[in-house]
Amino acid sequence: MKNIVFCILSVIFYIFYYNVLLWIFNRWVPLNATTDVLSLFIFIFVNIPLSVISAQMTIKIIKKFNY
Repeated sequence: MKNIVFCILSVIFYIFYYNVLLWIFNRWVPLNATTDVLSLFIFIFVNIPLSVISAQMTIKIIKKFNY
């Protein structure tokens, strides 16, 4: 059960960070091949670990207030 909750939280945070970064790229970054590669790098190597870390911290906070 704990792994399922962790995976669901990770996916939720990934979707949230994806939408935020997509809004930033659509609003302020001009589109060309270099920025496409840069955005792919950011989405893979920054967004995934950031969502996992956020899920871990959220679970720690929930456990702290639960006990």
